[in-house]
Amino acid sequence: MYTIKQVSEKLGIPSVTLRAWENRYNAVVPSRTDSGYRLYNAEQLEELRWLKDQTENNGVPISRAVELLKQHRARKRVSLEFGDPGITDGDDALIGSQQEYLEKLYVLLSEFRTDEAHTLVEIGFTMFGYEAMVYNILVQLMIRVGDEWEQGLISVAQEHYITQFVIQRCFRFFTVFPVNAALPRAIAFCPPGEHHHAGLLIFSLFLRKRGLEVFYLGPDTPEDGLHTIIASHNVHMACISLTNKILQEQTILFIDRLAAGLPNLEFVLGGHGFSGLPRPYSSWLLPPSIESWDQWFCHRISKLS
Repeated sequence: MYTIKQVSEKLGIPSVTLRAWENRYNAVVPSRTDSGYRLYNAEQLEELRWLKDQTENNGVPISRAVELLKQHRARKRVSLEFGDPGITDGDDALIGSQQEYLEKLYVLLSEFRTDEAHTLVEIGFTMFGYEAMVYNILVQLMIRVGDEWEQGLISVAQEHYITQFVIQRCFRFFTVFPVNAALPRAIAFCPPGEHHHAGLLIFSLFLRKRGLEVFYLGPDTPEDGLHTIIASHNVHMACISLTNKILQEQTILFIDRLAAGLPNLEFVLGGHGFSGLPRPYSSWLLPPSIESWDQWFCHRISKLS
């Protein structure tokens, strides 16, 4: 163990700088003696040496250097706890590894271990690719979280945290996929009173990856101004998600008012809240199976293009 004076002398970092890095950036936090004196271990000494090298020799701002250091720690913790996931040969082995990966991610998120969870997600996209990561892992993660919350196996806080984690990760892809101007535009929203929009986001990403420009309005969207947005931006498709069946009747009236003012607008409906719909609304339902979405997309978009 090293005192702050010893660390300062070994590394050539002033004691005031060491304290500033600790207090302002939570960079390297030493243990304390009963008298309150700082004590650094060998690993912390090397981390401080690395921070000095980044700031002095590589010109990296200390705030960014600390961020990189924390990412390194997270990768190290994931590796030590879960090992290197790797990719195995064969479809059955790959499916098995995805299930194992899902369990690992669930453990991290249920324990609110954000840095490790982000690191594991980055590993997952590298291992499995976008489609498998989103549909086989993130979607299944949300389904599991919803089921376990209903069964009382996890708290409301855990359910909200994990759902928001997935939603935030998915939002990043809206700026990644290019738009095909030849394809119709879509708008995606949940009707008034509906606050669960994870499924809507996943479907919107499906459309966005296939080139559609999607105006994503999200949960609890008011009717006011919606007609103007659709008409002024030449939107051809309205994607509406509903999980609460109690809201179905008022949502149908909402759709009727929207359709009356926009006769060329196509509707896509999804979510458990739309179960048992009468015609013509039932013909607007999205196939429940994600595997069927590509076929649906080819058929539906060909009519709109």
